[in-house]
Amino acid sequence: MCVFIVLLLPIWALASDRLFWECKAYSETWDRILLRLVASPDNGIGAVYAAGSEQIARYGTEGLDRRWDFGINSDGNGYDFAILMRPTGETLYYNFTIKSEASPSQRYWCRPKD
Repeated sequence: MCVFIVLLLPIWALASDRLFWECKAYSETWDRILLRLVASPDNGIGAVYAAGSEQIARYGTEGLDRRWDFGINSDGNGYDFAILMRPTGETLYYNFTIKSEASPSQRYWCRPKD
């Protein structure tokens, strides 16, 4: 995992195609941002900012949805967490440490941030 992060950080720092979103809790107002998402589509990497921490993520699209996968699992062949953003801005957080086919444990609304 260390090699993965070391190799991505220079690319991430130089990426000029970064996209940004800010997210609120599903039922809250926009004055309380809980989650920030960043994506570099050309590089397939992103970042998740929440609760004062940054997680480097694999970023990609699945159909019209955007997806951030992060937290490499103990087997080293997948990820423990995922964030899925629908085109409407509805955003779902999944924690696969509970079970491999988890339901979303948190829901957000996200909007583009300049």
